[in-house]
Amino acid sequence: MAATLTMIRGNVADVSTTATHPLGVLYYESANPSASTGLEADLGGRTWRYVFNDDAATAWVEGNPVVMESAKGPGFGRQSTTATLSGTECLGVAQHGIAAGSYGWILADGVGEVLADSDTIDVEEGVWISDNTAGRARNEGAVTISAAENKPIAWALEDAADGALATCYIRCL
Repeated sequence: MAATLTMIRGNVADVSTTATHPLGVLYYESANPSASTGLEADLGGRTWRYVFNDDAATAWVEGNPVVMESAKGPGFGRQSTTATLSGTECLGVAQHGIAAGSYGWILADGVGEVLADSDTIDVEEGVWISDNTAGRARNEGAVTISAAENKPIAWALEDAADGALATCYIRCL
């Protein structure tokens, strides 16, 4: 298990072309008790993972599942592809843009946004990496998976149509 930080330099939305933290390190962000209304008040704590976008030219956008670049280790990520179905390889889900060749934080555990593919995401169902569209996710009934790959990356808290973001409880630890 990676080390877990309780404080970081900057914030989780910071993106840089140089590393500012050890790759793969986790950061636990406490719930925001000062938020009085809306989703922010109900998020609970969240765990972020510091990674390098090892995709040659693909920038990650909000909601993209990010999987481990297995030949390099848990701090190196790439956008999920239709051939990457195993939730065990999921490092987290991007919650903001991270350019190719850049470092940033992705959400590994907690409430965040997941990008739906053409088969949608349905409330109160498991969410898997899509076997249909790279960088997206689908509800459990739409994914063809083997027993070895049978690990969801999130639980849907709302519906989302093709290309829309669904608020989900993400669990990629």
